Amino acid sequence: MNLVISVVTSLVIIGITCLVKLLNKKAEKNMDETRFEVRQPIVYLVVSIITTVVFGAGSIYTTIFLDDTLELWVYFFLSILAILGVFLTIYCLSWKIVVENENIVFSRFLGIKRYYAIKNITKVIIHNRGMKVFSGKKKLFSVENTTRGYNVLIARLKKEQISFDDYNINARL
Repeated sequence: MNLVISVVTSLVIIGITCLVKLLNKKAEKNMDETRFEVRQPIVYLVVSIITTVVFGAGSIYTTIFLDDTLELWVYFFLSILAILGVFLTIYCLSWKIVVENENIVFSRFLGIKRYYAIKNITKVIIHNRGMKVFSGKKKLFSVENTTRGYNVLIARLKKEQISFDDYNINARL
């Protein structure tokens, strides 16, 4: 039984990864290099909403029908997972990078925005999980390679002749 659960879990993870790559590639085809957004994958948002609903419902159910047979740790565990789902949903909705002409607007958790001029970016470091963007020695932001618009952002920064350091063994470029 444990083997079946392991195989099914592995297949679900592989399926989600393939779906993310397919949806990102499709979304990037329609992006213009002068005005585009880099966002978290839609799949992450869907998973976070499902997580919130399922574990939130489980938490409410255990609150209503809490009796002597159900231990209190189950309620806390479900509640924590539901809260994590809420935070992941907020993160997926608020995190984005908007590139407009010569400017970049980076929106973080809860809508905190930072504004950068592309001409001030001095270096981009590519690694296995994404890239880090620098102005001098100061890191401006990081972008995971699973985000929609990642490859368009790399192409735009290369077009601006920004220095790239590639520490990725299997570079996507």
